Amino acid sequence: MDQFTAVVRSWAFDQTPGRKNIRNIIMMLRNYVNQLCDGVNQVRATANEANTRAMTPGPQGPQGIPGTNGSSGVVNVTAPITNSGTSTAANIGISAATTSNAGSMSAADKTKLDGLITNLGQITVSQIAVIAIALGWRDVTVALTGAVVGGKYLFCFKDYRLNGGAFLTTKPTSAGYVIDGMAVCTTANQITVTLQAPLLAVGASYDIRGEVIKLGV
Repeated sequence: MDQFTAVVRSWAFDQTPGRKNIRNIIMMLRNYVNQLCDGVNQVRATANEANTRAMTPGPQGPQGIPGTNGSSGVVNVTAPITNSGTSTAANIGISAATTSNAGSMSAADKTKLDGLITNLGQITVSQIAVIAIALGWRDVTVALTGAVVGGKYLFCFKDYRLNGGAFLTTKPTSAGYVIDGMAVCTTANQITVTLQAPLLAVGASYDIRGEVIKLGV
């Protein structure tokens, strides 16, 4: 039985006139209420102190042992790309090209490649028979700027005409003309084309046009 219940019972059920002292009962109730408030205040103070401790960080502990460094990264490459450097200082390059493997091309290689085929322009191989010319092979020399002695040249047929007529794109073999595609240079800026032509009567002529390709460097 708590104190409050005991006080009430002593007032309500005790019929002895000397004990019905209302003032004493009021004093007992007041003391009980005061004790109850003191208990509440104590609980509140304890809770506040706990909250303050929870929100206030404690002293910092000693520094932990440093961890070890992780492994260095490595730049992986695939041929023809190369990496001759270290894991911390990569030295990326590219291997030179070979006849069997891809790779980089030097400036000299590029110059050779560009010079493998050079179009020197169009020429006209022609003859006018001042006297009758027999059937057979003949060499016709034509001026050509850029031709050098010893170079290799290819004469690529374009069209032809006979006796000053219209140019035809059909093969000249139907008219008895056979052209050796290879041409030579024995004098600078001149080129000689070899061809087979039929019998040319006096005054007859032919004009064969084509592009000259320089091969190699």
